Amino acid sequence: MKILIAPNSMKGSLDAFAFCDAIEKGLRISGITNIEKLPLADGGDGTAAILANIYNAKIQHITVCDPLERKIESGYYLTQDSQIAIIEMANASGLRLLKCHEYSATQSTTYGTGELINGAIEAGAKTIIIGLGGSATVDGGMGALMALGVRFYGQNGEIKSGCGLMLGDVLHIDRTDALLRLKNVELILLTDVKTPLTGINGAAKLFGPQKGATKGDVEILSKNLDIFAQQLFQKTKKDVTHLPGGGSAGGIAASFHALLGAKIENGAPFILEKTNFMHKAIHSDFIITGEGKIDKTTFEGKLPGEVLKIGMKIDKPVFAICGATTLMDEEGFEAVLPINKLSRSEEESTEHASDLVTMISSMLGEKLKNEYGKCNCY
Repeated sequence: MKILIAPNSMKGSLDAFAFCDAIEKGLRISGITNIEKLPLADGGDGTAAILANIYNAKIQHITVCDPLERKIESGYYLTQDSQIAIIEMANASGLRLLKCHEYSATQSTTYGTGELINGAIEAGAKTIIIGLGGSATVDGGMGALMALGVRFYGQNGEIKSGCGLMLGDVLHIDRTDALLRLKNVELILLTDVKTPLTGINGAAKLFGPQKGATKGDVEILSKNLDIFAQQLFQKTKKDVTHLPGGGSAGGIAASFHALLGAKIENGAPFILEKTNFMHKAIHSDFIITGEGKIDKTTFEGKLPGEVLKIGMKIDKPVFAICGATTLMDEEGFEAVLPINKLSRSEEESTEHASDLVTMISSMLGEKLKNEYGKCNCY
């Protein structure tokens, strides 16, 4: 009998590959050896590395702007035939590129993400897949669009800076050069949230504070995104105000969809399909998934929630290992196993995540042997 290990990353502690290894180590300590590892993602941090592994794509290094327009070394992945490029937005426009005191939802820009896309186009890519998680921005994608050749005009002529503060100044949009540059190029945006662009649960109000926005900043950004959405509608006749996932990464999903025809995909199902997860799950007896935190949002498109859906559909028990959980019960999981129950502090959980995951996986292995021993799964 087989155990399938299929987690997301444990954000801030372990990438999905290391998470798999730690779980496997614990299971082997308990005596279970029939194991298959399948590191996964859902559009958030680490998505590009997972897709690169699936497509056998290699890193291409390039210099781009960070969220505050400082030059940094970044990169994207490219398949051997140069047809498919994979970009992680956070590698150019991510919070992880800034120190805490540098967070600025009003001033940060996605310009560097546009530069990564340009690099992929110049390399010959015809399909560009972009993971939107971990961004530092609420600029509606304005910076990235500028890098791709979109021109924005306000009361005083062309706007030269793409950031959250400038969104409200846009009166006219010219996408001619960008459409020419992207001719015959398909853009696929992977997101792990369903957040709309505007409204009470829009990009500014939901994610702005995480990116350094004060209460006043949130109001300004919300108003500016409303104005920007109106200009997108005026230009394209596409109403993206309530587009599911349109508010991803500060609104870049909405503007790319409206102006460039980009497809917005729920990252978890996309990656599960590409990894042939269903087939692997059917031929396993138990599934172990996980990520940093298991909570109510887990069931709104996050990887463990999507794994659970499939597990329930094919009647396979699904266990979740996580850093912490706020769930009051298992919510369909066979068990939810947080490593913070084994540590004295959040810092210890983060610093020793690999060892703690191994420990809890060993305990799970013993549980499987004791409760399901007749299955001969070890």
